[in-house]
Amino acid sequence: MVLESHPEALNIFLTKHCNLDCHYCFVKKDSCKDKELDVEQLKKAVVFF
Repeated sequence: MVLESHPEALNIFLTKHCNLDCHYCFVKKDSCKDKELDVEQLKKAVVFF
């Protein structure tokens, strides 16, 4: 029996103007440094999901 894997969540960070310092944040501080999606990349991510 083969089970297909499907994503259960899509996290979209609308801004990179965050200090990522909230006690509940699951993102490592250095993992998002200087990275930003443009509109086309965002559309592709949503369609893919």
